[in-house]
Amino acid sequence: MFPSLNNPLLKKLRGFARILPVMDRVVIEVKKGPNDSNMSLLRKFQRRVGESGIIRTVKRKRFNERKDSALNRKAWALKRIDNRKRIAKLKKLGKIQ
Repeated sequence: MFPSLNNPLLKKLRGFARILPVMDRVVIEVKKGPNDSNMSLLRKFQRRVGESGIIRTVKRKRFNERKDSALNRKAWALKRIDNRKRIAKLKKLGKIQ
């Protein structure tokens, strides 16, 4: 089973490293009463899901991408510079138009 998310050490680590995304789960439980139909049970579940904000969170995080590190940005910039020099040299030699 997963460790408790209320553990202060885990709360501290969550801010510094992405080690707990799998453990952050929300369990929504709906119990059927004696007079509840299947449709009312489904409505209760949908209402609880909406109140919990799970759908909003998933939609917000769906297209979230991490920024490239400074080292990667510098490496790509150097590659672009190198490619421009190589293309300029090939144009000068007449190998490409």
